[in-house]
Amino acid sequence: MVETSPRDLSDEQQSRMAEWLLNGLPFHIVQELTVKEFGRAFSHVALCLFWREVCCPELARRRRQAAEAARALAAEAAELPGRFDQATIAALEQKAFELAISPAAKAADTRAIFSLVLQARAQELDREQFELEKQKFTQKLKSDLEKGLDALWAELKGNPPALELFQQFKALIAATK
Repeated sequence: MVETSPRDLSDEQQSRMAEWLLNGLPFHIVQELTVKEFGRAFSHVALCLFWREVCCPELARRRRQAAEAARALAAEAAELPGRFDQATIAALEQKAFELAISPAAKAADTRAIFSLVLQARAQELDREQFELEKQKFTQKLKSDLEKGLDALWAELKGNPPALELFQQFKALIAATK
């Protein structure tokens, strides 16, 4: 087989070859795949040039995109602390997954995204815990008020105008949830 430049491949073949390299396949495996898939053999030097000319710019673009997404999500989180909507959490989880499986991902970017995911989950749990505590407090307060009203009722039995106001007040408290 005659050696040629990987740049002589079709755009689709170059794209496949770039994906192999960007996904972390070693050069010797890519060399075998190009022979098998495209019937073309490339030297190690040719693959190095292809990596520099095609893969490096693509890798830089992907890193910029991931970093940009991370910064945008971090800015959104900073603007609305404690308020992640489900779509934002889903986007964070997707980006975390993409960075986790990417051999080219920077550790700092991956850590930042995972930190945001964990922060979002912790805030959701805190919000749910707060709601539960609020419900418990409201129920206890209502129960205590009803007990106090029952005790007051016993004291007001001989005063009809006070009893009428008391009934209105008790109905008002019973109506609040």
